[in-house]
Amino acid sequence: LTQCQVSEEVAMKAERVKNRTVLDVLRSKRLCFMMLINGFITIVMSFYYFALSLQSVSLHSNRIIGYTLSGLVEFPSAVVVVPLLARFGRRCISYTSLFICAISVSIAPFIQGVFYLLQRSLNLRSLSPSDLSIFYFTLGALSCAAGVCAFALPETRGMPMPEDFDQVNPGPLLGYFIRRRQNNETDQSSRSASKRYANNDASK
Repeated sequence: LTQCQVSEEVAMKAERVKNRTVLDVLRSKRLCFMMLINGFITIVMSFYYFALSLQSVSLHSNRIIGYTLSGLVEFPSAVVVVPLLARFGRRCISYTSLFICAISVSIAPFIQGVFYLLQRSLNLRSLSPSDLSIFYFTLGALSCAAGVCAFALPETRGMPMPEDFDQVNPGPLLGYFIRRRQNNETDQSSRSASKRYANNDASK
């Protein structure tokens, strides 16, 4: 928490900033970009969570046992995620988890012969009139796209919390375009200054 504290200069600067409104949030390109990416990632994660929750009853012939197994699976992840976040950061964990989900869901239709406990449910699903493999591949594609979008998010580990919109880290992708625009503006200003000096020398 000490590393996340901002300096006194930044805090005083934030106090001098006028009060922000919702319209200011919508005008900020950085915040709109972050909201779009985080919103898409949240939607994809909701697909996975509710899909697994609704399909948990098919893990076992007894629906109560299947639902209990789906709940027990969450305990190891809840214990492991805390040290992983402290070690690697939120951004790395996000895109790694999304890519693992994409790979796991994409190969799920082909593993009915590998796991004995899943043979019955997966073989019965293959008799369904609708092809569930399309559903798995769709979830895999969405998860892969969300993992790519997670690369554009900024890393928050060890970084101070922003006090204003201007202090928000734009991330690697948006930051690249911001730096490119600033470099173009600097080049244009330097060229215009050179032209003015050349015109002044010519007039003399």
